[in-house]
Amino acid sequence: PTRRSSDLLRLRLNKITELSRNVLDPLVNLEILHLQENNITEVHRDSLYFLKNLVELNMSKNNLVYPGRGKTNSWFLSPHTFSNLVLLDLSHNKFSAIEDNVLNNFLKLKELNLSYNNFSQLHIVDLNLLSSTVVDLNLSHNQITRILLKPSQAATLMFGNLTEPKFSLDVGDNPLICDCFINEFRQMIGGDLNSVFKNVFTLKNKNNIRCGAKSPGFPGLKLEDVKSDELTCIFPSKALDAECPGPCDCSWNRQNHIIRVNCMNKGMTKFPAFLPRILTNAETENKIELHLENNNIVNLSLAVDHFYKQKSSNYSNIQALYLTNNAIQEFSQECLPPNLKLLHLDGNQLTHLDKSSINFFSRLVEKSNDVELRLGNNPYSCSCDSQDLFRFIRSLKESLRVADRGRVFLACSGEENKPLLDSTVSDFCLFFSPEIIAIIFLIVVFLGS
Repeated sequence: PTRRSSDLLRLRLNKITELSRNVLDPLVNLEILHLQENNITEVHRDSLYFLKNLVELNMSKNNLVYPGRGKTNSWFLSPHTFSNLVLLDLSHNKFSAIEDNVLNNFLKLKELNLSYNNFSQLHIVDLNLLSSTVVDLNLSHNQITRILLKPSQAATLMFGNLTEPKFSLDVGDNPLICDCFINEFRQMIGGDLNSVFKNVFTLKNKNNIRCGAKSPGFPGLKLEDVKSDELTCIFPSKALDAECPGPCDCSWNRQNHIIRVNCMNKGMTKFPAFLPRILTNAETENKIELHLENNNIVNLSLAVDHFYKQKSSNYSNIQALYLTNNAIQEFSQECLPPNLKLLHLDGNQLTHLDKSSINFFSRLVEKSNDVELRLGNNPYSCSCDSQDLFRFIRSLKESLRVADRGRVFLACSGEENKPLLDSTVSDFCLFFSPEIIAIIFLIVVFLGS
C-alpha cells in the first residue's frame, strides 16, 4: 500500500547537526526516517521516544559516535524498545563501540548496518540479539583486528541451547591480526569450530575476510587459506605476556598447544637458561618444540645439566628437539626428555651410540607411529661398536621413523662412506684385524704348498 506522507520523512543531504529532545515528538505515526548524509554529531537520548511505529531508520554518513557509559546524554538508542524496527543503518559514522545489550531493544530487527565505522574488536558474546528473525549484521570495512570466540560461562548461558543461527555476519575488509588468537574464528570459517559459538551465526563474503598488515607472513591472504598450525603468537608481546629465554625467539600455537623456542644459529654451548610456560585454562599442557640447530653444543649431558637443578623446570615437556649441525661428541639417552616424539641428531660428531641409547630409540619408535629420528651425517666408528646401530637401522629398513637412514654412514679409513643400510656386519666388524687375517692367509698358503 502507498504510504501516507506522515509515515515517511526524508531529510537526506541537509546540514542537520543535531536532533534535540522534542523535535520529532509530533510524528507518532512515522515509519520511515532517513537522515543520512548530514553532519549529525549529537542525538538526544529521548529524541526518538515517541516513534513507536518506526520500521526503518537510516542515519548513515554522519559523524555519530557512542558517547560512552555514564554520560549525561546517553546514547539515543539505549533507553527505548524499538518493537517494530526492521532496518537500522548506522554505516559510515565513527562508532567504535555500542552500549552493552542495546541490541536487545530491537525485537523485529532484520538488518543492522554498522559498516565503515571504527570498531576495533568484536566480542561475539556482546551480540545477544533478541530479534525473532535472523539478523543481517554488517561490520565490514571497520578497523577490527580481533574477533573473539572464547568460550565462557556467559556464552554458554546465551548460546548453549541454540540450534539455529541468530544472525549472519559480514566482517570482510577488516585488518584482522592472523595470530593464535584468531584460531577459533578460522575454525568457524572452515566449519570446524566445536564450541558454544558454532550455531550462533553464519558468515557472509568469506572471500573478503583477509589478514591485515599486522599479520606477520600473511598480510592480504584470505584467512581460510591460512592453516591452523601457522597461526602463532610471538611472545613476549602486548597480546601475550610470557617470558622467552634469551637469545631465543618464542611463539605459541594455541590450536596444537605447542610452544616453539627458536635458538638456531646463536653460538650456544648449552640449552637456554629456562623453558617458557604459558598458563591457560585448558586441561592440555603445552608441549615444547626446541630448535637448537647450528650451534656449538659438544656434550649433551652438560648442556642440559642446569634443568635438573631447577625446582619447576618443564624440560620434560619437550616433545621435539632439533640438534642438527652441532658438535655433539658425548651422548647419553639418560639426559634426554622422556616424552620425545622428534629427535634430530644429524650432522654432529657422534662416533658411537651405546646399547642403552639404541634401546631408548627402539622404545620411542615402538611407543608411537609419530616418532621421527634423524641420525645421519655423523662419523660413526667403522668397528664392532656400531653393531647395535646397524641392527637398529636394518630393523627399520622399510620405515620412515629414521627419516635420514640412507645417510647413516660409517667412517671407514681409506674407503668411500658406505650407507649402513646397505652394509653387512662383516663390512665393519671383523673378529681378527686385517693384519692378522693376512698372516693367517700366508700361513695357510705356506702349509698348502
